[in-house]
Amino acid sequence: MRIDTKYLGNIEIKEDQIINFPNGLIGLKESKEFILLELDNNPYFKFLQDINNSYICFVLINPWDFFSDYDIEIPDKELEEISIKASLKNLKENVFSIHSIITIGKDFKKSTANLLAPI
Repeated sequence: MRIDTKYLGNIEIKEDQIINFPNGLIGLKESKEFILLELDNNPYFKFLQDINNSYICFVLINPWDFFSDYDIEIPDKELEEISIKASLKNLKENVFSIHSIITIGKDFKKSTANLLAPI
C-alpha cells in the first residue's frame, strides 16, 4: 500500500509494518495507525508516521543511544494492556522497543527528548 508522509513523500509500505495504538496517542486519540520509518545513513533518528494523516509525524530516538543511564519502569498492568508478558521467561515472545519523541530546536543543541512518556 502507498502512503503520503510528511518528510519522505509518497512511499510504499507493507501492511505488516503498521503499528496499531488502540487508544491513539495522547492528544491524538484518532491517530491509531503508524509506521516506523528508518532514515538512510542515520541510525539514531526514526520517523513515526501516521499512515492516514501525512502531516502527523514524530521524530524518535532510542533513549539509550543518548542517555546511557536512562531507566524506566512500566507497570505490569500497562504491559498487559499492550499484550506484553511481564515475565522474563517469555522473553522470546516480547518483541518490542522503546522510543522517545524529540523536539528539534532552532539551535540543534537545544533539542529535547520526552523521556517521561516514551512510546
